[in-house]
Amino acid sequence: MGRLLLMRHGKSDWSADFDTDHERPLNERGEKAARSIGILLQGQAAYVPEWILCSTAQRTRETLKHVLSVSGWKDHKVDFLDALYLAAPTRALRVLSEHTPHAGVLMMVGHQPTLAGLLSLLTGGNQVTYVTAAVAVVDFDESDWVRGRLRGQGMLQALIPPRLLPSPSG
Repeated sequence: MGRLLLMRHGKSDWSADFDTDHERPLNERGEKAARSIGILLQGQAAYVPEWILCSTAQRTRETLKHVLSVSGWKDHKVDFLDALYLAAPTRALRVLSEHTPHAGVLMMVGHQPTLAGLLSLLTGGNQVTYVTAAVAVVDFDESDWVRGRLRGQGMLQALIPPRLLPSPSG
């Protein structure tokens, strides 16, 4: 089986001092939400990614930093990819398909509307509301996963918004 954790960045800070959308940081709520997701995934061996693909935008990098700060994950590879910033869902699918043969569990941290569109492509049409810092868990048959044949083959196992989780301290 192959597994994908598909996470949207946390709530960003529109009042912060930034020059471009790419540099927009998280706000405090976004930081807490990312840590809540990290705590949820902590100690869940079946959800530990071997490889993490993350957009290069400031808010996605910060989201990942906060997830990693509490998750306890070790021994994973992280790639920051310009191709995931403002990507069309089909582009994100191509990037994902290039990586599935190399890891049994992957995580992608990205943006809207890319993630909802990608989730729809992966699961054959599920339409979801992808709130900030939400994480979807999508499973695939191993033969499809290792061959990168993902379109329409995924089974959505969960879509977890951080508001359902306890707020972390700090």
